[in-house]
Amino acid sequence: MAGIMRYQRNPSPHRRTEASAGIKLLLVLSLALCALVAIQWSQEVKLKARIAETYRDLTGLETQKRNLEQSSARVEEELKRVEMLRTRLQEQDVTNKQELLQLRKDRVELRLDNQRLTKQSDAFQAAYEKQKAITEEANRSIQQASDAVKRLATERDSLVAKYNELAAKQETLIKQYNTLADYVKKLQEAATPGAEKEKK
Repeated sequence: MAGIMRYQRNPSPHRRTEASAGIKLLLVLSLALCALVAIQWSQEVKLKARIAETYRDLTGLETQKRNLEQSSARVEEELKRVEMLRTRLQEQDVTNKQELLQLRKDRVELRLDNQRLTKQSDAFQAAYEKQKAITEEANRSIQQASDAVKRLATERDSLVAKYNELAAKQETLIKQYNTLADYVKKLQEAATPGAEKEKK
């Protein structure tokens, strides 16, 4: 070891040149290695950044995939709902057409009923007018009869009054006649004794 050290302390010029070249080469290799390490570290950093970015992209793509799957599920459900709605609308359309057909039939029947009711109404109106005329004529007849009854009642009352007046006069005359008859009878009775004496 000491010999080696001594040999290194006292190298020959040729050895020194070789050593200097070796040192230079070693320095160059070290610098190259450092540069390589630096480049590799830089590449590794870039690679890690790319990996991280790729991971973020993958994560984003995975999220987008899940979102797309969820959206696809929602779209599928919406399509099912739309299909059910379409089926329901078709059924409703069939029902509406049937109801429209029935309404048309009902409208025809109502039109016929309206015509029939119009004719009946016209007939009832004519009958009403006729009955009204008959009733008015009957009312006029009743009024005339009532007026006649009132007139007859007035005439009856007048006749009754005249009859009562005549009856009173007759009763007065009867009383006067009876008085006169009594007076004549008394006169006759008074004259009767003298006539009997003359006969004797």
